[in-house]
Amino acid sequence: MADELVVGARSGATPTPRRTPTVTSTPASAATSPALSPGTPLVAPRCGERGAVTAEAAAVLPLLLALAWGLLWVICLASTQVRVVDTAREVARAAARGETAPDVASGDGPVRVSVSRSGDTVRVVATSTVGGPGGLFAVLPAVELTSTAVAVEEPS
Repeated sequence: MADELVVGARSGATPTPRRTPTVTSTPASAATSPALSPGTPLVAPRCGERGAVTAEAAAVLPLLLALAWGLLWVICLASTQVRVVDTAREVARAAARGETAPDVASGDGPVRVSVSRSGDTVRVVATSTVGGPGGLFAVLPAVELTSTAVAVEEPS
């Protein structure tokens, strides 16, 4: 056994001797391996590195969850925008035919629709307000989604 000095990471710490085992005989499998030669100390992994992956994961996990929550909110915004566009289009088509506005479901919140006529065209503006996602993103304001559809009146 060979003596080895291990120096602590703190300043002013006194080195303490530690005995490490050494390879004294050459087994058949180690004879061809350059990593294990006679006199090479066998060193175990340092205990100070244990749990490093767990600590890093614990530090990154809240950030990943916040990112996932934000992406989910953006997907909900896109879905609501598609519904607002569909609502404006269907109301404009119905108004151009001279029909009453269809009963259109547009998701979670109500959709405000304004219809205006100019000559032989019908212009529909559909608007919906989506609240912020809350939680970590509570500082984000509500988002107003708007869509405009124009249709030519059909002769009756």
